[in-house]
Order: sequence, then C-alpha cells, then structure tokens
Amino acid sequence: MFVVIKPKSRYLESLNSKKETVSTTEFAKDYGMSAKAMNIILVELRVLVKNGKTYAFVEPCRIPTYYTYEAYQYSENKFTLSPRWTHEGMEYLYYLLKKEKGLLPLIERK
Repeated sequence: MFVVIKPKSRYLESLNSKKETVSTTEFAKDYGMSAKAMNIILVELRVLVKNGKTYAFVEPCRIPTYYTYEAYQYSENKFTLSPRWTHEGMEYLYYLLKKEKGLLPLIERK
C-alpha cells in the first residue's frame, strides 16, 4: 500500500513566522489585493456580512479560534473593535479561497 503525501503549502508554513493575529488588510496583502476587495470576496463566500460600514462574521467563521478582536482607540473616549484573523482562521480562508475561487496567495503563484 502506498501513501500519497501532499506537499505542505508554502503559505501555510509561512504562517508560523507571522504575528499571532492579522487584520483583513494584512491578510489581503498576502493575496495581492486590498482589504476592500478581499471583503467583497468574503461576503460572496458568506464568510462575512456587511452591516452598514462594518462587517460581521457568519457561520462557520464565528468559531472563536478563527478570529479575535482588538480594541482600537480612534479618539480620546471612543473605541472600536477591529477583527483579527488567527492562524487557524487564515488556514480556513486559504482552503476556502483556493477551493471556491481558485485564489492562491502570492507566495504560491507561479
């Protein structure tokens, strides 16, 4: 019996060298696009839903290990919560974008 071992994704291997969490802007840069363009794709894939000017996670991305929030102060007494993708969340998005849209990060494009 032979076991076929798939090569590990260069992108997924590179996650270990990244910060613990990244913004959608940082994640989108890995794919050579803006956060706005990435959010449009993630809405199409039902990962996010747009609610006014903000985005909210949709199942199954509501899994707490896929994302976290970071408080961001934009004036003296005003804060907002900024979503951040975890390594597990980026891995989920990697496979989803690859399967559903044929998108690969820049590091894996020929």
